[in-house]
Amino acid sequence: MIATEPNPEEFEAYLEWYLKDNPTVDYCTKGGHAAYGNALNYTNVPGPNNTKASSATIHTSYIMSYHTTCRNSSDFIEAYKQARNLTNMISEISGANVYPYSVFYVYYEMYVDMINQVAINLSVCVVAVFVVSFVLLNFNFMAAVIITTTVLMITVNMLGMMYLLDININPVSLVNLSCRWVYRLSSAPTLLVPSPQQTARQGGQSQGGPR
Repeated sequence: MIATEPNPEEFEAYLEWYLKDNPTVDYCTKGGHAAYGNALNYTNVPGPNNTKASSATIHTSYIMSYHTTCRNSSDFIEAYKQARNLTNMISEISGANVYPYSVFYVYYEMYVDMINQVAINLSVCVVAVFVVSFVLLNFNFMAAVIITTTVLMITVNMLGMMYLLDININPVSLVNLSCRWVYRLSSAPTLLVPSPQQTARQGGQSQGGPR
């Protein structure tokens, strides 16, 4: 039994024993079988005459951490952010590739950069609507600008309505905003008919959806 903290050579030599040792009050309360028995994926390098392992190569491992109680979406998002900050710090110190994982991380990961995703998707939609409108309207620059500006104003109104109604930005609302631009893209050439009826029809469908 080692009375002091093991050095790296002793740690590698006795790692396999440590991971198989059950913690007991009489012998050793620090046995690692219960907590770390399945935490390491490693390969032992046998010592002279295959007596014992002289070193161990660790391929992958995991460490456990705990969150405080999460009661709502904000708590889960903040918990994931803190877990990612912790793993980034461990990666910088150890030089290993460390990433956080939990059951709810898979869902709430998308919310961390949701605002950036909204900005990117809407920017791509603005450019696409302008380019396609410009081409389909016989390269009429002003008409393409008017269409793009109008749909952009409608989108801003929708974002303002979402704020007033306390509707959060989420993947569903992001898809709805993007689909609004796609619909306007498909119906842009119909604006060639400058009639009050056509304007009323397009405006109502843009704001409330096609009927």
